[in-house]
Amino acid sequence: MMARKYNQGSVCYEADRDKYRAYIMVNGKKYTKRFDHKPDAVAWTQKMLLSVHEGDFIAPSSMCTGEWLLHYLKTYKRPTLKPTTYQRYVFTAMRATPISSIPIQKLSPDAVQAFYNELGANAAKKMHVLLHSAFQKAKDLEMIRKNPIDLVQPPKAKRKEIEIFTTDELHRILDTMQKDKHFIRFYPIVLVAMNTGMRKGEVLGLRWCDVDLEHRTLFIRQQVQSLSRGEILIDTPKTRAGKRKISIPASVNAYLKGMYSALSEEDVPPEQLVFRSQALTPIRPEAISHMWKRVQQLAGVPYRSFHCLRHTHATLLLANGIPIIEVSRRLGHANVTQTLDTYGHAMPNYDQGIADEIEKIYQA
Repeated sequence: MMARKYNQGSVCYEADRDKYRAYIMVNGKKYTKRFDHKPDAVAWTQKMLLSVHEGDFIAPSSMCTGEWLLHYLKTYKRPTLKPTTYQRYVFTAMRATPISSIPIQKLSPDAVQAFYNELGANAAKKMHVLLHSAFQKAKDLEMIRKNPIDLVQPPKAKRKEIEIFTTDELHRILDTMQKDKHFIRFYPIVLVAMNTGMRKGEVLGLRWCDVDLEHRTLFIRQQVQSLSRGEILIDTPKTRAGKRKISIPASVNAYLKGMYSALSEEDVPPEQLVFRSQALTPIRPEAISHMWKRVQQLAGVPYRSFHCLRHTHATLLLANGIPIIEVSRRLGHANVTQTLDTYGHAMPNYDQGIADEIEKIYQA
Protein backbone atom coordinates (compact mmCIF):
# COMPACT_ATOMS: atom_id res chain seq x y z
CA MET A 1 0.00 0.00 0.00
CA MET A 2 1.54 3.30 -1.12
CA ALA A 3 0.63 6.58 0.51
CA ARG A 4 1.30 10.10 -0.69
CA LYS A 5 1.46 12.69 2.06
CA TYR A 6 -0.14 16.14 1.97
CA ASN A 7 1.23 18.02 4.97
CA GLN A 8 -0.58 16.29 7.84
CA GLY A 9 -2.85 14.24 5.64
CA SER A 10 -2.51 11.24 3.38
CA VAL A 11 -4.29 9.50 0.54
CA CYS A 12 -3.76 5.81 0.01
CA TYR A 13 -5.27 3.09 -2.16
CA GLU A 14 -6.88 0.09 -0.45
CA ALA A 15 -6.73 -2.78 -2.91
CA ASP A 16 -9.01 -5.03 -0.89
CA ARG A 17 -11.78 -2.42 -0.97
CA ASP A 18 -10.87 -0.82 -4.30
CA LYS A 19 -11.18 2.56 -2.52
CA TYR A 20 -8.98 5.57 -1.87
CA ARG A 21 -8.73 6.34 1.81
CA ALA A 22 -8.02 9.91 2.82
CA TYR A 23 -7.13 10.92 6.34
CA ILE A 24 -5.88 13.91 8.26
CA MET A 25 -4.51 14.37 11.77
CA VAL A 26 -5.91 17.27 13.83
CA ASN A 27 -4.81 17.73 17.43
CA GLY A 28 -3.67 14.13 17.54
CA LYS A 29 -6.99 12.78 16.28
CA LYS A 30 -7.33 10.96 12.98
CA TYR A 31 -10.21 11.64 10.57
CA THR A 32 -10.80 9.26 7.68
CA LYS A 33 -13.01 9.14 4.62
CA ARG A 34 -13.07 6.75 1.65
CA PHE A 35 -13.65 7.64 -2.00
CA ASP A 36 -14.07 5.81 -5.28
CA HIS A 37 -11.72 8.19 -7.10
CA LYS A 38 -8.32 9.49 -6.08
CA PRO A 39 -8.89 13.15 -7.11
CA ASP A 40 -11.89 13.27 -4.78
CA ALA A 41 -9.81 11.92 -1.91
CA VAL A 42 -7.05 14.43 -2.58
CA ALA A 43 -9.53 17.31 -2.82
CA TRP A 44 -11.14 16.34 0.50
CA THR A 45 -7.77 16.12 2.22
CA GLN A 46 -6.69 19.53 0.93
CA LYS A 47 -10.04 21.08 1.87
CA MET A 48 -9.82 19.74 5.41
CA LEU A 49 -6.22 20.89 5.86
CA LEU A 50 -7.10 24.34 4.53
CA SER A 51 -9.91 24.63 7.07
CA VAL A 52 -7.44 23.67 9.82
CA HIS A 53 -5.02 26.32 8.60
CA GLU A 54 -7.74 28.97 8.49
CA GLY A 55 -9.04 28.05 11.94
CA ASP A 56 -12.53 26.92 10.93
CA PHE A 57 -12.06 23.18 10.92
CA ILE A 58 -15.13 21.17 11.87
CA ALA A 59 -14.65 17.52 12.73
CA PRO A 60 -16.52 15.28 10.25
CA SER A 61 -19.63 13.75 11.78
CA SER A 62 -22.22 11.27 10.56
CA MET A 63 -24.79 12.25 13.18
CA CYS A 64 -28.19 12.63 11.55
CA THR A 65 -30.66 15.44 12.12
CA GLY A 66 -33.24 13.28 13.92
CA GLU A 67 -30.63 11.86 16.28
CA TRP A 68 -29.24 15.31 17.03
CA LEU A 69 -32.69 16.84 17.73
CA LEU A 70 -33.52 14.20 20.34
CA HIS A 71 -30.03 14.41 21.88
CA TYR A 72 -30.25 18.21 21.99
CA LEU A 73 -33.64 18.14 23.69
CA LYS A 74 -32.67 15.49 26.24
CA THR A 75 -29.27 16.96 27.08
CA TYR A 76 -29.72 20.73 26.79
CA LYS A 77 -33.44 21.51 27.03
CA ARG A 78 -35.01 18.93 29.33
CA PRO A 79 -33.38 20.30 32.52
CA THR A 80 -34.86 23.76 31.87
CA LEU A 81 -38.36 22.89 30.61
CA LYS A 82 -41.62 21.89 32.22
CA PRO A 83 -42.36 18.19 31.50
CA THR A 84 -45.35 19.01 29.30
CA THR A 85 -43.35 21.58 27.33
CA TYR A 86 -40.53 19.07 26.87
CA GLN A 87 -42.99 16.50 25.55
CA ARG A 88 -44.33 19.00 23.02
CA TYR A 89 -40.80 19.63 21.76
CA VAL A 90 -40.16 15.89 21.46
CA PHE A 91 -43.40 15.50 19.53
CA THR A 92 -42.28 18.27 17.17
CA ALA A 93 -38.89 16.58 16.72
CA MET A 94 -40.58 13.30 15.85
CA ARG A 95 -42.44 15.06 13.02
CA ALA A 96 -39.16 15.95 11.31
CA THR A 97 -39.13 12.57 9.51
CA PRO A 98 -38.43 13.94 5.98
CA ILE A 99 -35.11 15.42 7.12
CA SER A 100 -34.28 13.19 10.10
CA SER A 101 -31.92 10.90 8.15
CA ILE A 102 -29.87 13.77 6.69
CA PRO A 103 -26.51 14.26 8.49
CA ILE A 104 -26.42 17.56 10.32
CA GLN A 105 -23.34 18.62 8.34
CA LYS A 106 -25.19 18.08 5.08
CA LEU A 107 -28.57 19.57 5.90
CA SER A 108 -29.22 22.35 3.41
CA PRO A 109 -31.54 25.36 3.65
CA ASP A 110 -33.31 24.12 0.50
CA ALA A 111 -34.14 20.78 2.14
CA VAL A 112 -35.52 22.50 5.22
CA GLN A 113 -37.51 25.01 3.16
CA ALA A 114 -39.05 22.20 1.12
CA PHE A 115 -39.94 20.44 4.39
CA TYR A 116 -41.58 23.58 5.80
CA ASN A 117 -43.62 23.98 2.63
CA GLU A 118 -45.30 20.64 3.31
CA LEU A 119 -46.33 21.67 6.82
CA GLY A 120 -49.08 23.92 7.99
CA ALA A 121 -48.04 27.43 8.93
CA ASN A 122 -48.31 26.89 12.69
CA ALA A 123 -46.53 23.53 12.57
CA ALA A 124 -43.76 25.04 10.46
CA LYS A 125 -43.29 27.86 12.95
CA LYS A 126 -42.91 25.41 15.85
CA MET A 127 -40.50 23.30 13.79
CA HIS A 128 -38.46 26.38 12.90
CA VAL A 129 -38.06 27.36 16.55
CA LEU A 130 -36.78 23.88 17.43
CA LEU A 131 -34.48 23.46 14.41
CA HIS A 132 -32.94 26.90 14.75
CA SER A 133 -32.12 26.48 18.43
CA ALA A 134 -30.83 22.91 17.95
CA PHE A 135 -28.57 23.80 15.05
CA GLN A 136 -27.36 26.94 16.78
CA LYS A 137 -26.24 24.73 19.65
CA ALA A 138 -24.53 22.42 17.13
CA LYS A 139 -22.72 25.46 15.73
CA ASP A 140 -21.70 26.62 19.20
CA LEU A 141 -20.29 23.16 19.87
CA GLU A 142 -18.37 23.35 16.57
CA MET A 143 -20.23 20.38 15.13
CA ILE A 144 -21.22 22.45 12.08
CA ARG A 145 -19.67 25.52 10.52
CA LYS A 146 -22.87 27.47 9.87
CA ASN A 147 -26.45 27.25 11.01
CA PRO A 148 -28.42 26.30 7.86
CA ILE A 149 -31.69 27.40 9.49
CA ASP A 150 -30.50 31.02 9.39
CA LEU A 151 -31.19 30.97 5.66
CA VAL A 152 -34.67 29.45 5.91
CA GLN A 153 -37.82 31.54 6.07
CA PRO A 154 -40.70 29.80 7.88
CA PRO A 155 -44.25 30.50 6.72
CA LYS A 156 -45.98 33.13 8.77
CA ALA A 157 -48.31 31.46 11.23
CA LYS A 158 -51.90 32.39 10.61
CA ARG A 159 -53.49 33.81 13.71
CA LYS A 160 -56.52 31.74 14.57
CA GLU A 161 -59.59 33.81 15.23
CA ILE A 162 -60.63 33.43 18.85
CA GLU A 163 -64.12 32.17 19.55
CA ILE A 164 -66.27 33.42 22.39
CA PHE A 165 -69.61 32.51 23.90
CA THR A 166 -72.57 34.83 24.14
CA THR A 167 -73.91 35.47 27.63
CA ASP A 168 -77.12 33.71 26.60
CA GLU A 169 -75.14 30.60 25.60
CA LEU A 170 -73.33 30.58 28.92
CA HIS A 171 -76.60 30.82 30.84
CA ARG A 172 -77.99 27.91 28.84
CA ILE A 173 -74.90 25.82 29.58
CA LEU A 174 -75.04 26.58 33.32
CA ASP A 175 -78.78 25.85 33.46
CA THR A 176 -78.21 22.54 31.69
CA MET A 177 -75.48 21.55 34.11
CA GLN A 178 -77.54 22.40 37.17
CA LYS A 179 -80.43 20.25 35.97
CA ASP A 180 -78.35 17.19 35.03
CA LYS A 181 -77.14 14.78 37.73
CA HIS A 182 -74.07 13.83 35.68
CA PHE A 183 -72.94 17.39 35.00
CA ILE A 184 -73.80 19.12 38.28
CA ARG A 185 -70.48 18.17 39.89
CA PHE A 186 -68.65 20.01 37.10
CA TYR A 187 -70.81 23.12 37.49
CA PRO A 188 -68.49 24.99 39.91
CA ILE A 189 -65.50 24.33 37.65
CA VAL A 190 -67.25 26.10 34.78
CA LEU A 191 -68.53 28.80 37.11
CA VAL A 192 -65.00 29.61 38.31
CA ALA A 193 -63.51 29.47 34.81
CA MET A 194 -66.02 31.82 33.21
CA ASN A 195 -65.76 34.34 36.07
CA THR A 196 -61.97 34.39 36.37
CA GLY A 197 -60.52 33.58 32.93
CA MET A 198 -58.37 30.89 34.56
CA ARG A 199 -56.94 28.13 32.43
CA LYS A 200 -58.44 24.67 32.78
CA GLY A 201 -55.38 23.26 34.54
CA GLU A 202 -55.28 26.23 36.92
CA VAL A 203 -58.89 25.68 37.99
CA LEU A 204 -58.26 21.98 38.55
CA GLY A 205 -55.13 22.82 40.55
CA LEU A 206 -56.92 25.00 43.13
CA ARG A 207 -56.56 23.88 46.74
CA TRP A 208 -58.58 25.11 49.68
CA CYS A 209 -55.47 26.92 50.93
CA ASP A 210 -55.59 28.87 47.65
CA VAL A 211 -59.15 30.06 48.34
CA ASP A 212 -59.64 33.10 50.58
CA LEU A 213 -63.39 33.10 51.20
CA GLU A 214 -63.17 36.09 53.53
CA HIS A 215 -61.65 38.39 50.91
CA ARG A 216 -63.19 36.69 47.83
CA THR A 217 -59.78 35.89 46.37
CA LEU A 218 -58.22 32.94 44.59
CA PHE A 219 -54.47 32.36 44.49
CA ILE A 220 -53.11 30.58 41.41
CA ARG A 221 -50.06 28.67 42.56
CA GLN A 222 -50.24 25.37 40.68
CA GLN A 223 -51.91 23.63 37.75
CA VAL A 224 -52.92 20.10 36.79
CA GLN A 225 -51.54 18.75 33.52
CA SER A 226 -51.68 15.43 31.69
CA LEU A 227 -48.55 13.73 30.42
CA SER A 228 -48.42 11.56 27.33
CA ARG A 229 -48.28 8.27 29.25
CA GLY A 230 -51.53 8.90 31.05
CA GLU A 231 -49.84 10.37 34.12
CA ILE A 232 -51.10 13.47 35.91
CA LEU A 233 -48.64 16.20 36.82
CA ILE A 234 -49.31 18.96 39.35
CA ASP A 235 -46.82 21.72 38.70
CA THR A 236 -46.31 25.44 39.17
CA PRO A 237 -47.36 27.91 36.45
CA LYS A 238 -44.92 28.28 33.55
CA THR A 239 -44.16 31.96 34.17
CA ARG A 240 -43.84 34.30 37.12
CA ALA A 241 -46.90 36.19 35.89
CA GLY A 242 -48.85 32.93 36.01
CA LYS A 243 -48.62 32.98 39.80
CA ARG A 244 -51.25 35.53 40.69
CA LYS A 245 -54.33 36.33 42.75
CA ILE A 246 -57.78 36.86 41.30
CA SER A 247 -60.81 38.45 42.91
CA ILE A 248 -64.08 36.60 42.37
CA PRO A 249 -67.70 37.78 42.27
CA ALA A 250 -69.81 37.42 45.42
CA SER A 251 -71.98 34.75 43.77
CA VAL A 252 -68.96 32.56 42.97
CA ASN A 253 -67.58 33.09 46.46
CA ALA A 254 -70.91 32.06 47.96
CA TYR A 255 -70.96 28.85 45.92
CA LEU A 256 -67.43 27.94 47.01
CA LYS A 257 -68.31 28.77 50.60
CA GLY A 258 -71.23 26.36 50.35
CA MET A 259 -68.93 23.65 49.02
CA TYR A 260 -66.52 24.19 51.87
CA SER A 261 -69.31 24.18 54.45
CA ALA A 262 -70.45 20.81 53.12
CA LEU A 263 -66.99 19.50 53.95
CA SER A 264 -66.93 21.07 57.42
CA GLU A 265 -67.78 17.79 59.10
CA GLU A 266 -64.48 16.46 57.78
CA ASP A 267 -61.02 17.58 58.69
CA VAL A 268 -60.20 19.32 55.40
CA PRO A 269 -56.42 19.47 54.81
CA PRO A 270 -55.35 22.88 53.44
CA GLU A 271 -53.61 21.11 50.55
CA GLN A 272 -56.77 19.29 49.47
CA LEU A 273 -57.87 20.06 45.93
CA VAL A 274 -61.12 21.98 45.64
CA PHE A 275 -62.21 19.92 42.64
CA ARG A 276 -61.60 16.17 42.79
CA SER A 277 -62.79 13.15 40.87
CA GLN A 278 -65.30 10.71 42.36
CA ALA A 279 -62.27 8.63 43.34
CA LEU A 280 -60.97 11.68 45.28
CA THR A 281 -58.04 12.08 42.89
CA PRO A 282 -57.10 15.06 40.68
CA ILE A 283 -59.47 15.48 37.75
CA ARG A 284 -57.81 14.82 34.41
CA PRO A 285 -57.96 17.84 32.06
CA GLU A 286 -59.19 15.62 29.22
CA ALA A 287 -62.14 14.57 31.38
CA ILE A 288 -63.21 18.21 31.45
CA SER A 289 -62.82 18.44 27.66
CA HIS A 290 -65.01 15.37 27.21
CA MET A 291 -67.66 16.70 29.60
CA TRP A 292 -67.57 20.12 27.97
CA LYS A 293 -68.33 18.74 24.54
CA ARG A 294 -71.28 16.70 25.81
CA VAL A 295 -72.83 19.49 27.87
CA GLN A 296 -72.78 21.89 24.91
CA GLN A 297 -74.55 19.31 22.80
CA LEU A 298 -77.19 18.88 25.48
CA ALA A 299 -77.59 22.66 25.84
CA GLY A 300 -77.88 23.12 22.08
CA VAL A 301 -74.86 25.41 21.97
CA PRO A 302 -72.36 25.25 19.04
CA TYR A 303 -69.15 23.59 20.19
CA ARG A 304 -66.28 25.75 21.37
CA SER A 305 -63.35 24.57 23.46
CA PHE A 306 -63.20 25.04 27.23
CA HIS A 307 -60.40 27.54 26.67
CA CYS A 308 -62.94 29.78 24.95
CA LEU A 309 -64.31 30.57 28.41
CA ARG A 310 -61.01 32.35 29.00
CA HIS A 311 -61.34 34.19 25.68
CA THR A 312 -64.91 35.16 26.54
CA HIS A 313 -63.91 36.47 29.97
CA ALA A 314 -61.13 38.65 28.58
CA THR A 315 -63.20 39.93 25.66
CA LEU A 316 -66.14 40.93 27.85
CA LEU A 317 -63.87 42.76 30.30
CA LEU A 318 -62.14 44.76 27.58
CA ALA A 319 -65.39 45.49 25.73
CA ASN A 320 -66.75 46.98 28.95
CA GLY A 321 -63.82 49.32 29.45
CA ILE A 322 -61.65 47.43 31.96
CA PRO A 323 -58.02 48.64 31.47
CA ILE A 324 -55.99 46.19 29.45
CA ILE A 325 -53.20 46.08 32.02
CA GLU A 326 -55.68 44.81 34.62
CA VAL A 327 -57.04 42.21 32.22
CA SER A 328 -53.49 41.11 31.43
CA ARG A 329 -52.68 40.64 35.10
CA ARG A 330 -55.90 38.73 35.67
CA LEU A 331 -55.11 36.36 32.80
CA GLY A 332 -51.53 35.83 34.00
CA HIS A 333 -49.98 37.00 30.73
CA ALA A 334 -46.25 37.63 30.73
CA ASN A 335 -46.79 41.13 29.31
CA VAL A 336 -49.53 43.45 28.06
CA THR A 337 -48.39 42.95 24.46
CA GLN A 338 -49.55 39.34 24.59
CA THR A 339 -52.97 40.47 25.77
CA LEU A 340 -53.17 43.23 23.18
CA ASP A 341 -52.20 40.90 20.33
CA THR A 342 -54.88 38.41 21.30
CA TYR A 343 -57.75 40.60 22.44
CA GLY A 344 -56.99 44.10 21.15
CA HIS A 345 -59.86 43.88 18.68
CA ALA A 346 -62.32 43.77 21.58
CA MET A 347 -61.26 47.11 23.00
CA PRO A 348 -63.66 50.03 22.47
CA ASN A 349 -62.59 52.63 19.93
CA TYR A 350 -61.96 55.84 21.85
CA ASP A 351 -60.52 57.73 18.90
CA GLN A 352 -63.57 59.93 18.24
CA GLY A 353 -63.77 60.78 21.92
CA ILE A 354 -60.10 61.71 21.92
CA ALA A 355 -60.65 64.04 18.96
CA ASP A 356 -63.50 65.76 20.79
CA GLU A 357 -61.41 66.14 23.95
CA ILE A 358 -58.42 67.69 22.15
CA GLU A 359 -60.74 70.16 20.49
CA LYS A 360 -62.10 71.20 23.90
CA ILE A 361 -58.54 71.62 25.21
CA TYR A 362 -57.54 73.94 22.35
CA GLN A 363 -60.74 75.97 22.61
CA ALA A 364 -60.45 76.48 26.36
